[in-house]
Amino acid sequence: MEFLTNKYEKPSESISVWIKEVESSGFCSFAYDAEALDTIANNNSKVPLVVDDNKEDVFVVQDPFCTIDESNVVRYEREDGLDENAGLKGDCSVFLKCGYELNGSWRKGKRHGAGLICGPPLEAKGIKVIWGKYVGGFLTGKARVSLLNVDCTLEGEFVNGKLHGPVRGITSKGRLAWAGLFKAGKSYGASWRGLDGGGFLYGSMGSNGQFTGNKNAYIYPDMTTAFYGRFHDGRMVETQPVEVCETYLDKSGTILRLCFGKPKYQAPTYRFWPSGLNFVSVPPLQEDPFEVKHVYVGKSKMSEHAGDGLFVRHDVPANTTICFYNGIRVKPGEKAPYENGGYQIFVDWNKKSAITSDYMDIPPDYVSVKRYKASIGHKINHSFDPNCRWGVIEHPTFGRVPRVVTIKNLKADEELSCHYMIDMGAAAAEDAKCSWYVELWEEFSKVKKARQTEELMDIAEDQDSSDANYAYSEHLIFTKKENTMHD
Repeated sequence: MEFLTNKYEKPSESISVWIKEVESSGFCSFAYDAEALDTIANNNSKVPLVVDDNKEDVFVVQDPFCTIDESNVVRYEREDGLDENAGLKGDCSVFLKCGYELNGSWRKGKRHGAGLICGPPLEAKGIKVIWGKYVGGFLTGKARVSLLNVDCTLEGEFVNGKLHGPVRGITSKGRLAWAGLFKAGKSYGASWRGLDGGGFLYGSMGSNGQFTGNKNAYIYPDMTTAFYGRFHDGRMVETQPVEVCETYLDKSGTILRLCFGKPKYQAPTYRFWPSGLNFVSVPPLQEDPFEVKHVYVGKSKMSEHAGDGLFVRHDVPANTTICFYNGIRVKPGEKAPYENGGYQIFVDWNKKSAITSDYMDIPPDYVSVKRYKASIGHKINHSFDPNCRWGVIEHPTFGRVPRVVTIKNLKADEELSCHYMIDMGAAAAEDAKCSWYVELWEEFSKVKKARQTEELMDIAEDQDSSDANYAYSEHLIFTKKENTMHD
């Protein structure tokens, strides 16, 4: 691809450009070299930790059936009006003894035209259904694969019933969810898996379609910071923080490959540490490597009573993820083990009144960064005119948690703020301990009203001035006409 021949200053720029291109146009604009599938490794790279040599059971995507022996058929579901005993011909679904369901238009025991394959054996591999066009009994040409329990549909070419070549996976909203190569039905080399919040899994896949391997990685939304090491079924098992230090297109000319730098000396290990109702399992003082780069805690400048505040380390543009909000996890219907101290936040916002989401809360002992700094999103202060918003992210350590995203271009050392979204009625309750929220709203409302009054006065003054100028102009015109008439 010509755009990747440019010398980008940072690997993150190459990654972002490649993701955007694949997401919007697939691999149409790439110079795909089908004969190079067996020569993926980048032999010219001098950077260690190349993620291309995972040796695990691979993900297989294929429809292995061509001609069907009717002795293996359990039953038929006809769609053509023929007799139930018509056998393997016409339009029908065929249920096999091995558990597969094959659908299509049958002639002489083979499918022709549109058809699909599904069933429990396919679901065991992480696949819900494969559908496309059959030629001579084989799934051939462009087809799609719907993955199980995840919003992702793979798009690729099938040769003799097997997925072969570059493959793109797209969500129902058109976002990139998967990218990688297949060779004769088997995943080949490192693949990409997009996650909510802008992060990606990268590396090899197990036979169930989950990312599994000893040289896999999670890449943060900045496309630079990463965890590298052992993953199983998409979860971190033992990793260390590293950085992406090199990118290159594989020899097929389609899939972007990554090289990672070595971890720092005595770098801590990280794994998937999900919280529960009564515990926060992540080591409390082990900082998130992404947050360390982007934010820090300091004395708030919002007021003398605000306490700690959260600040950005460097200039960042709008729509940038900068930190996360972990704590105990309270599921719908559960009761938190302590009173609400003002740190409860829902993971997924629901416009309806029904509570359908977990919420995170900070244990009283973990409010101070001296005791807990594995995530520091809870240090962001409230504002009714914020410069950040809440989002959600599939975090490799915490799981699905809230994230903080900028909504304005910010300068280094600028204090961050978010709207806490507390219901005003709930905040005013005597036992809510949120009187500060109500008082702040009243103060904000007064300032806003005063500002609106000033703006209205300015508009009125401008209008009066305009009217006066217009009247004066009319007077001049009228006077001129009078003088002309007199002349």
